[in-house]
Amino acid sequence: MRDLEILVLRYSQRISVSFLEPALDLPPYIPQFLATIISKNRQETLTSIDFSTRWEMNPATDETAAVSEVTLINPDHGWKEVDDALSNRELFPKLQCVRMLCASGIIG
Repeated sequence: MRDLEILVLRYSQRISVSFLEPALDLPPYIPQFLATIISKNRQETLTSIDFSTRWEMNPATDETAAVSEVTLINPDHGWKEVDDALSNRELFPKLQCVRMLCASGIIG
């Protein structure tokens, strides 16, 4: 069995209009999910992590009209835990590259 060198994670979700009411930012369970996955086990040979997430919202409503004015990545929603895990040399002694792409869009 080969040791893990590259980890690629993809997550996509469609959000209904009723779910938009609280906020349009990246749902907090996404960074929490990522932090949980990467912080549980030491990965001695992992050199690269590629994480992409995309969430889509229903077409034009009052909430989606101002999407450009919303902070899509809220630092209070678990990103510190992700950063702490990725910068932990005990967990990832050979980690050299991290690529994270978070995107949103309007369905339609």
